[in-house]
Amino acid sequence: MASLKLMQMKLKNITASIQENTASLSEQITTFDELAKSYAQTKSDEAFAALQRSVKKLGRTTDILAKSISRFKL
Repeated sequence: MASLKLMQMKLKNITASIQENTASLSEQITTFDELAKSYAQTKSDEAFAALQRSVKKLGRTTDILAKSISRFKL
């Protein structure tokens, strides 16, 4: 019974982590979209640098989310 409780707790933690990372990724996608539109309009170096930073952040969050999801394959 104790091991089932432990497994249930771990699954809740993994699920919460996935939900948090999914929400963060959604926000970052919105930000990326805004930055891409800004760059398309201005073609400025500053807008391009912001777009690059956004892509890096999206990549990191995607990696974290992938790791959280892979924990379900235990």
